[in-house]
Amino acid sequence: MSNRIFALLVGVSRYQSPTIANLWSCAEDAKTMRTWLLDNFHVPREHICLLEDRKATRQNMEDTFMRHLVNNSAIERGDAIIFYFAGHGSCLPAPAGWFTCDEPGELVQVICAQDFDSKESLGWNAGISDRSFNALLQDLILVKGDNVTVILDCCFSPSEQRIHKSSVRLSRWTKAMRATSDDLYRGLWVGARGKAYSSKFGFFDPTSSHTVLAASAPALEQRSGGHFTSSFQGAVARLPLHRTSYAQFIDYLGKEVGDLNEFRCTAKMNVGAIHGVTVGTEMSLHLHNHWFSFNPPFAHCTATDVGSTCTSARYNSPTSDIPQSCWAKVVKWNNSPPLRVCLKASLASFLHPTDLAGALSIKSGVGISTSGVKVLRVKRENMAELSLGLHHKILCVEHAKILSHMERNVFEIANKPVAQGIDDATQFRFHLMRRNDKGPLHNLVDLKIYVVGISASIEVRGNGVAIIPYQKGDTYRIKLRNNSSLHLWPYLVYMDPRCHGISVLHSPDVFGEKAPLPSLEVLDIGPEKLQLISSDLFGLRSVKSVYLKLFLSSVPVDLKLLEQNSVLQNLSEESKSPIIFDLPPDETVWDTALASLIFVPRF
Repeated sequence: MSNRIFALLVGVSRYQSPTIANLWSCAEDAKTMRTWLLDNFHVPREHICLLEDRKATRQNMEDTFMRHLVNNSAIERGDAIIFYFAGHGSCLPAPAGWFTCDEPGELVQVICAQDFDSKESLGWNAGISDRSFNALLQDLILVKGDNVTVILDCCFSPSEQRIHKSSVRLSRWTKAMRATSDDLYRGLWVGARGKAYSSKFGFFDPTSSHTVLAASAPALEQRSGGHFTSSFQGAVARLPLHRTSYAQFIDYLGKEVGDLNEFRCTAKMNVGAIHGVTVGTEMSLHLHNHWFSFNPPFAHCTATDVGSTCTSARYNSPTSDIPQSCWAKVVKWNNSPPLRVCLKASLASFLHPTDLAGALSIKSGVGISTSGVKVLRVKRENMAELSLGLHHKILCVEHAKILSHMERNVFEIANKPVAQGIDDATQFRFHLMRRNDKGPLHNLVDLKIYVVGISASIEVRGNGVAIIPYQKGDTYRIKLRNNSSLHLWPYLVYMDPRCHGISVLHSPDVFGEKAPLPSLEVLDIGPEKLQLISSDLFGLRSVKSVYLKLFLSSVPVDLKLLEQNSVLQNLSEESKSPIIFDLPPDETVWDTALASLIFVPRF
């Protein structure tokens, strides 16, 4: 009887479909398992096959299972065989006739291969179902014996634990957004077709002859690895395996995994660096009110790990009851450097000193405005990015000019209380000026503006300025040309310093299978998307300057959260926001470009 070990190890951290959230450490977990087998059991390298990320498609996983395990002439009957998978699990409603005895409401468990929920020639990829996998295992056991161990660090059902639903990026479970029951039949492994299937235990069939070790819901992970995989390796390192039964091992593993309370102190949100979040950004959490007003905060948290489009935040104090989903509002942006603000002396500010200084709530030095922006109060206007004053008890705001001397930069905010005007002004300036300091797409996307009906374009100059003649009734279109090697999602944000309004003019469909601005191609944004500009200019009689900020991302994001007075939302299954997917922070590319649009009336 042989006692050699052969293994097929699969780890999927990055998914092909934009509807599936990427994970942090599944591919690394598979590599760690390989190292563990090489170092601890001296398994020959050729006995181990590793599939990670793009190599771990459904077709390649099935083909490799047959080639490396079932049809491998080097494996003798009785050799130890390990199949390991780390990634998302999911479930789909069973189609009619799937089980020998159908019952309403039955679910089919699926392993989410790298191309899960992506488009196929017919329908959508539904992963590897329990029926397909059990048929593969039966073929393996028939040829190589039943010394087979299956290790699954994933989850096949949405956990009832609230930590799972409010922390998508911590859980190795995902909902199928496109794949349906019909896709299960189309994706059924050829060896399972035509065979009756009665088991309703999914991957955990108690009548099977192999051994299954799997994470219990919610199958959590963090940057350092999956909790189950880490605990598994810790257990095998401490226990004398030659005299440890599976029952003893599972009992020890349960104690090793321990209480999940340590994960309850962490929240995950679909916002990141592209939204202005940095390490140290503080947020208040509020229960849902579907009329979009705030309930009182039930907790506060601070961002500890910020990716391009996703943030981990730690609760500032222990919280015993975490809701399934909630709103998050930034109370401290933690911007660096702080926004430089000068309070201008005037007769009104002298007669009513508390109106201005009290609204800013900063006496001297660095502090936090009530909008959450970090502010440095300076004494001289020429040192300030934002100067505030009072004229007849009306707030006057002066922005330091950014791109052109033609920019209009002094405004009276007459329709808002002083405190609200200051909040809007500081937050507006913060979002206007922030950028990706690395500039990975700098000067790689061209922006041209066209007046509809006029063939000539108005190109944004190298200094970011476009002077646009305006006549009543003019409408506009914009063309973007992508000169980079990346496929991009572009977002146009209209920023009006007159009222400190921030509005998203163009936001691509995040459910789209392809990026709307492919490499070396052009995107035409028609006047129907730019109506706000035309309506804002209606009746224009003097020069008006506004800003157009272009956000570029290699993944789809929700930038409507930047609109003035909006709130940020936690990811949850019940959220009405689109599903957002994210790559690890060092692989997501994002950048911004700022244009000053100066409209000059034509009479």
